[in-house]
Amino acid sequence: MADDNNIKGLRRLAMSDTDIGHQSAGQLSGEAVQGASDQDKIASLQSEVSELRARLANYEFHLEDGQSGIEGAGTGLFTHSFIPTGRVVGEYTGVKSYRLLVPATGRYIMWQKDDQGMPHFLNQDTYILWLVDEDEDDDIPWCGEYPDLEMGIDGADNESPMRFANSNDDPNLEMFVTEDHHVMAISLRDIEPGEELFWDYHPGRDKDFAVNPDHIETDLEKFVTVDANGWVRLTEQALQIPQKRGGKKRKKHRKK
Repeated sequence: MADDNNIKGLRRLAMSDTDIGHQSAGQLSGEAVQGASDQDKIASLQSEVSELRARLANYEFHLEDGQSGIEGAGTGLFTHSFIPTGRVVGEYTGVKSYRLLVPATGRYIMWQKDDQGMPHFLNQDTYILWLVDEDEDDDIPWCGEYPDLEMGIDGADNESPMRFANSNDDPNLEMFVTEDHHVMAISLRDIEPGEELFWDYHPGRDKDFAVNPDHIETDLEKFVTVDANGWVRLTEQALQIPQKRGGKKRKKHRKK
């Protein structure tokens, strides 16, 4: 299907079946009817919408997991299709996760919520995409106020193939986060069949997959309290800033 037809079809996806019916009925009232029945037109439109939804669900690209070319990374994600620049390759889906910076150590506490809303703390975040502003200066990760709660998406146990895309300092995908926290993978360049797909979801983080993460705080008894409602708070000891980190406000410089 031509690009123009894809664009028109995707616009139709925003309509409900009722909207499609109303639009079709309006069109059929003009000269374009030419003998076709309302029901035939509506059925044709609904069939086209179903086809577009099915193609969109697969993002039109044949993606498959396999042995990554990165030493120690294990499984990676590969494309069997040619992917042009600027295309949506897939969506990263999973379980909502949360983290707070512990100013005393510079590490994070991380957790997910169970069915009762109580926190389950994590000791690894291999498949978690943290939805943070990459333009922020991370030289000093805390400036003297209570740390912001950050949210991420853990793709470890879902069916999205994007969970196999490894992090790399030279990615061919970029992350696009919508206002309602959907994470889409967009191709940065033309990607040839057989290439492994990468994005950099931990900018500046050590990409050595053989080492244990040093950014996760595990001394929860010392730095964390949880109330009866499941609210996670840092202790006073956690908020103590080591002298070498300072505590003054930094001036933020916008990137040009």
